[in-house]
Amino acid sequence: MPAFDTLLCDVDDGVATVTLNRPDRLNAFDVVLTRELHGLWRDFRFDDDVRAVVLTGAGDRAFCTGIDRGDVIPQPSGPWMMDDPGLSLGPKSADLWKPVVAAVNGIACGGAFYLLGNYERMSAARAQQVGLVQEVVPAADLLPRAQQLAREIAEGPPVAVQGTVRSVWLAKELARTQALRMADVFVGLGNDVDLIAEGQERFAAGNRVDWRLR
Repeated sequence: MPAFDTLLCDVDDGVATVTLNRPDRLNAFDVVLTRELHGLWRDFRFDDDVRAVVLTGAGDRAFCTGIDRGDVIPQPSGPWMMDDPGLSLGPKSADLWKPVVAAVNGIACGGAFYLLGNYERMSAARAQQVGLVQEVVPAADLLPRAQQLAREIAEGPPVAVQGTVRSVWLAKELARTQALRMADVFVGLGNDVDLIAEGQERFAAGNRVDWRLR
């Protein structure tokens, strides 16, 4: 694993825990963080030991406060071109389709959800209510809970799990008819004969998970 200036990374039991490590800047992203995170996403594509990722922020004040306004980002001339470092932040921008669980530990800025803009803040409870987050837990439980979820996801067949991530994004981007035409391809890729046989053996042996009711 390379050394980073703006990130921390630890891999354990199939899960990589990636920490945005600029607490003095509330983990705002600059050109360096963007480049390092994008490169890490690319590296994870070739690392079969990483089957799921937890993304969090250093410190107890913020997960990420968006772009670092103190960073100078050269821009091309003209109104139709713009270099936006945020476009390279996400795993999808690096063609990484392994699942990522976000452990949001504090302020998370980015995007405008309401016309009121800076006049309102969204609480964790409200974010869960409108479907932006899955769970709200005490701060001390946040990272362990996110890692637990990532480990549970990592236990699944990688091809099927990654195909599910890919299909979720395609469903958001494709028209209905196009998405339905892709369904058979994804179902076929996810139904590997050997993996199905392995799952049936586990089921027959009584190796069943302790499920949760939501």
